[in-house]
Amino acid sequence: YKLIDTAALYNNEEDVGKALADSGIPREDIFVVTKLHSDKHGKESALKELEISLKKLGLKYVDLFLIHSPKGGKILETWEGFIEAKKRGLAKSIGVSNFGVGQLEGLKKAGKEMPEVNQIELHVWNQQKEVLTAMDDDGDDRNGDGDNDDGDAPLTMTTKPKMNQH
Repeated sequence: YKLIDTAALYNNEEDVGKALADSGIPREDIFVVTKLHSDKHGKESALKELEISLKKLGLKYVDLFLIHSPKGGKILETWEGFIEAKKRGLAKSIGVSNFGVGQLEGLKKAGKEMPEVNQIELHVWNQQKEVLTAMDDDGDDRNGDGDNDDGDAPLTMTTKPKMNQH
């Protein structure tokens, strides 16, 4: 299938939107991911920024909306915005990116719906053994994606946290 992974931080959503429109490929055949910039955390801000991203992309919804990084703080408040975005049909799935065990446990302890995805960087210089161990302990699915062009690109692991028992 066709997956496009973009983000507000990459400043390319308008170009991606144009490419999607020009491609002639039916919307349901393309899986579109975008991410919330870490300086836009907060419930209302998350909703507003997703609407801006959708306008730039020329879409009514994204298939996956991720918190790009926990560094922006306001994790619980931001996550509430993501849950609301999913309820409104603006995102089919919601998740996080670059979250460690502590941030995922914080969502779990708050009794929130758990992310469907935690997209993490993983390579020989960034092995994230603690996160992988926690994922293995919870029986999480993993999917890897790497750049085959020069071998220098990091491997991105997409995982489905199964801490969803709340």
